[in-house]
Amino acid sequence: MSDPASSAFTELSIPECLSLLSRHTVGRLCIVENDFPVAFPVNYRLADNGQGGAAIVIRTRPGGTLDQEEETRVGFEVDGIDNATNSGWSVVVRGRLHHEDAPITPVWLRSWDPRPWVRGRDTWLYLTPLVITGRQLAPTVVEWAFAFRGYL
Repeated sequence: MSDPASSAFTELSIPECLSLLSRHTVGRLCIVENDFPVAFPVNYRLADNGQGGAAIVIRTRPGGTLDQEEETRVGFEVDGIDNATNSGWSVVVRGRLHHEDAPITPVWLRSWDPRPWVRGRDTWLYLTPLVITGRQLAPTVVEWAFAFRGYL
């Protein structure tokens, strides 16, 4: 194990954040419901929005909590953690969640289907990022996995 005090945070650049977002498929979408923040695990895909920008595409259950007709301010988080080295990373996106209610979902959106793990997720949503931040926690000292004190 490493000493948590010997770890240091590193801020991630936007391209690094987008790269991490593009390599994962499950994140947490955070909204405010009844005056309290709530996080929902969702399948997602990072997409090109057809205008040279990024979008996070999500499908949800029609009529569910996330299926809101109005544009909603949300947070979105994806992370990776390595318990063996007390290290990890986190990317947080703040932006606006849009409900796609067009009779035919736009081609750019449909081409980035997040393929939900649960059936019946037929409402298409996409998050337009306004702020993307990330940081990485990397240990500066890693102790050898075989430690004598573990056998005393």
